[in-house]
Amino acid sequence: MINYERCLSLPLFFVISMVFIPCVPGENSNQIFSMDGANWAGDACTAGGIDIGLIGDGSCIVVSGNNDMNYPAAIDYHFTIDDRFSQAKQIEFQIGYRANAMQSHSGQVFLNGTLLAAIDAYGDHEELKICRVIVDAASVNLSSGTHTFRFSAGKTDNQWNYFQVDAVRIAVQNSSSLTGGISIPYELFPLSDGNWIGDGGTWGGLDRGADMDSDRAAIVVQQSGRTYPSSYEIDLFLKSDYSRFNVQFSVAFRRNQRMASRGLIFWDGKPILSCSPHIDSSSINYVDSILDFESILLQESEHDFSSGRHRLSVKVEPSAHSDGMFQVDSILIEGIPRKEPGLRFYLDESSFEVDGVVDGIHQQALNHFIQAVRGLGLSTFNVLNTHVPGSARIIIACGEQAYSLLPSHHGDQMQAGLLKKTDSLQRQSYCLSFAASGNETELIAASSAPLGCVYSISDLQLRLKKDGERVYLDFPEWRSESSSKFILEIPSVEDRGEYLNIGYNFKDITPHEWNTERWHQYIDMLVLARLNRLYFYIWNDIYTMYPGSEFSRNSLNLQIHENIREAIDYAHSLGLDVTYMICPTYFPADIWQKHPEMHAEIEYVAHGFPAVCPNAPGAWDMMKDIYRSEMQWFSKSDALQIWFYDPGGCWCEKNGCRHNQAAILARQFNEFSQMFKELNPAARFEFNIWPIWLWEHNMKIDYRKDLSLNIKSYFSDQYNSISAVGAPDNDTTLPLLEKELGYRTSAFIFGTNPENGYIFLMPNLSLISEVSHMAVEKGIDSAFGHRLEAWTRYPSTFFMGQLLWSPEATHEHVVNRFASWVTADPESAIKLSEAILLLDKFTYEGADQQIGLRMSDLAFEAFDRLDTPQAQLFEYIPSMLKALSVIGSSVGVDDNSCLTAAVEMFRDALRSSATLSPFEANSKYLFEKYRGFLIKGSRKSPF
Repeated sequence: MINYERCLSLPLFFVISMVFIPCVPGENSNQIFSMDGANWAGDACTAGGIDIGLIGDGSCIVVSGNNDMNYPAAIDYHFTIDDRFSQAKQIEFQIGYRANAMQSHSGQVFLNGTLLAAIDAYGDHEELKICRVIVDAASVNLSSGTHTFRFSAGKTDNQWNYFQVDAVRIAVQNSSSLTGGISIPYELFPLSDGNWIGDGGTWGGLDRGADMDSDRAAIVVQQSGRTYPSSYEIDLFLKSDYSRFNVQFSVAFRRNQRMASRGLIFWDGKPILSCSPHIDSSSINYVDSILDFESILLQESEHDFSSGRHRLSVKVEPSAHSDGMFQVDSILIEGIPRKEPGLRFYLDESSFEVDGVVDGIHQQALNHFIQAVRGLGLSTFNVLNTHVPGSARIIIACGEQAYSLLPSHHGDQMQAGLLKKTDSLQRQSYCLSFAASGNETELIAASSAPLGCVYSISDLQLRLKKDGERVYLDFPEWRSESSSKFILEIPSVEDRGEYLNIGYNFKDITPHEWNTERWHQYIDMLVLARLNRLYFYIWNDIYTMYPGSEFSRNSLNLQIHENIREAIDYAHSLGLDVTYMICPTYFPADIWQKHPEMHAEIEYVAHGFPAVCPNAPGAWDMMKDIYRSEMQWFSKSDALQIWFYDPGGCWCEKNGCRHNQAAILARQFNEFSQMFKELNPAARFEFNIWPIWLWEHNMKIDYRKDLSLNIKSYFSDQYNSISAVGAPDNDTTLPLLEKELGYRTSAFIFGTNPENGYIFLMPNLSLISEVSHMAVEKGIDSAFGHRLEAWTRYPSTFFMGQLLWSPEATHEHVVNRFASWVTADPESAIKLSEAILLLDKFTYEGADQQIGLRMSDLAFEAFDRLDTPQAQLFEYIPSMLKALSVIGSSVGVDDNSCLTAAVEMFRDALRSSATLSPFEANSKYLFEKYRGFLIKGSRKSPF
C-alpha cells in the first residue's frame, strides 16, 4: 500500500483547437456552443471558460430583467445537433456565465420550453462560472434536429439585472476518463458522476489531474443505507482494449474514523478488490482524513477489460463503526505489457567461467560484474576455474580463438556480421550465444579483443535481475524454443563519447568536488552506456593551476586537477580513451586583467570572458607558458582537442587578426599540438570548427578551407589521423568539407546539455536518435555529447551511448534497458521506463499537468521497496519527477497565492532527495526559471 501525498490541485485548463464554427464537436459525445454572433461581442471578462480558444470565445448572450438596459428580457438560441445524444442515459449541461455585482439573482435557462437551470449570477467580484446540470436523457429528448435554448433574466432589486451566458456545453454522461500513456496505456475515472460532490477530503489523490469538480467528486456508500445507499453502481466506459494486457486495478478511497471496516469493489458483478478505510486513531478525524489507495495486478484474470461499457459496483460491509461509510474517490486502470518470460540463467545454478587471458581491462570489467551480482544478494558469487557437471555454463571468451568456441552456425553469423567492418569496430564487437545439448547448456559471451570483452561483460551486467533471494541473467529476446539464441553487437559509430564541461560548480552534480569513488562510479557508468571516450574541458579562467595565477592557490583547483588526472588513469583501466580540450587564447582571469594590452576584440570579451589576442606583443609566449603548465597535468590523455572560439578568438584590426584567421588558427593548432606531443608522443589531435561557419557569415570572410589546408600541409602525411570536429545541425556545420580533404570527422552534440544550469534530466531521445542516424548516413567517425550537470543527467548519457551504438534501437528499448538495470525487476522496470518516456514528452513538447502527475506516480511506484545499489545512485529520480509535476500543475496558473504554494511543493520535492536537497534554498529561483523553460518545451525553445 502506498500513501500518495496530497498534491496541489491547481485548475486544469483544456485548450480546444480553434475552428471557425460556433458549435464544436468533441469525441462524438459532446458539443460546445460558443454563442458566436450573439447580441454582445464581449470583452476580456468573457474570454476563456468553456469555449476557450474558439471563435466566439469573447462573445455572449446578454439579457436583462430591467427594461431600461436596452437588452431583451429573454433570447431564444436555436441550435442543430445530430444523433450523438440519442442513445445516452444521462446528459450533462455545462452553462458558462458571467458573475459580478451587475448580474441578476434570477437567471434562467430553458431547453425546448423545459426549465433546465435557475442561476443566481450575482457576485461580489468578476469571474466566469460554470453551472453543471445532469438530467435523464428521456426528460429532454435530444434527438437529431433543431432545438432551442431560452435564456431569460427575472426582475429583481438589482439595478442592472444582467444575465450573460458565455457558452454551453452538452455532454454524454458516461463517467468520462482521462486517458494517456505510451507503453503503459491507462484510463483514470474521477467518478465525477458519482453520488457525492465532495469536499477537501477527496481533493487530490489519483484524480488530481482532473478538473476541480471531478477531483473532489466521489461515490459514497453507507451501512444500513441511512444517509447514503449501502451499494452504488455506475457505468464506466473503457476507450481502449486492455484484454491483451495484465491489468493493474487501483482504487483511491478516504480513510478516517467514520469509515467502515471494509469496503468492496466489484467489476461487472465480480469481486475485484477490498479496502480497509477505517482508522482507529485519535490523530485522524473526519476533517483531516487521508486519501489512500489499494491496487491489484491481474494476470490472466477472469475479469473482462475489453473496450466498451462496464459496471463498477461499490459496497460496504456492516461494521461496528457508527457511520460505517466507504468513500471511493477514483479508479485507475493500467495496461501492464504482458510479456512471455525470456530465457533466464540463474547464477546460483550456473558456473561462471573465463576462457582466454584475463588481465587489465578484462579483469576490471569482471570485478564490476562480480560486485554487481553480490550487490543484488548473491554474496558467494565468483569466477570458477572448472566446470561443475550438471550446471549451466556461462563462459566469457576473449581473444583470437574466442569465436571457435561458438556453435558452428553462430560462428558463421559472427564472421558474416564482421565482414568489411573496420578494425576498430571489430575490436569493440562481441556476441552472446546460447546452445543446449542434452542436459548441458552454455551461454558464451565471445569477443576477439579486450574492449569487446568489456562490452560483453557490461551487457551481462545490464541483464542482472532479482527473483526473491536469487539472481539471474535475463534474455527477454529469447522467448521461445524456435527463437535464434544469438546476439551480435557491432557499434555503428566508431568513437562514442561524453564531453564533461567543468564550468560552474553544482554540489555533487557537476564533477568539481567529486571524490575518487564518485569519479569511478561515473566512468563505470560510461562503460555501461557503451561509450569508449571521455572528453573534458576545464574553464581555465578560474580553475587554472598555472603558477603565475592567484587562482592556482585555490584548494578546489588542485582537487579538480588531481581528480581528473586520476580519472584518466581509471578510464584507461576500463579501455576508454580520453581527450583533453583547450582553448589557447583563453586566460586565467587575474592574469588577463593585468594585461589590458592583450585583450581580444571579440564579443565573448564583452560578456566577461578573458580572451586574448594571440598577435598582441607577449601574448603568444604567455599562451604557451600557461597551457604547457596545464598540459603537464593531463599528459596521459590520448588526444588533444583545440577550440579556437567560444570563448577564445580575436578579430582585431590593429594586430592583423581580422584578415589572417586561417593562418592564426593553424599556428595555434600546429604549435600547441606539437607542445603536447613532446609530453605524449602517441597522442592524437583534433580541431573544433565551432562556430567558424557563423564567423564567416558575420565577418564576410571565407577561411575555413584555408585553415584545413594549412593544417594538412603542416602535418604532411600524418594529417589523416587528425579529427575535424563540427556540429550536427546541418551539412554546413558538419565537418563534411574536412572529410573531403581527408580528415577523420567528429560531431559535437551541444544540444544534449546547453549551458543553462538545468539540473534535472532531459532524455533528449529524438535529438540523440536523429544525430545517431545522421552520423551513420554521413560517415562521421565519432560523436560526443555535451554534459555539464553530469550526475543527474546520466540517464540521457546512457541513452546517447546506446543509440550511437545502435541507431535503429527504439526509444522504448534503450529506456527499458536503463530501467531494467536500475531496478533489477521486470515490473518496476516497466513503470520506470514509462515515467522516463513521459518525461521525454513533458520536456520536449512542454509541461503538462496530467503527464507530470502520471510520470511522478510511476517513478514512486517503480522505486518503492527497491534495494538495488543502482536505486541508491538514482534516488533523485522520483523526487525530480515530483518537482516537475508541480511545474506541470502550474501551467496556466497566474494567481500568486497558487504559485507560492507551488514553490513550496517544489521545495518539498527537492528536500526529499539527498542529491537535490542542496538546491532547496534556491527553490523559488529554480521553479521560476525551469517553469519558463518547460512551459515552452525544448521543441520550441532549447534549454
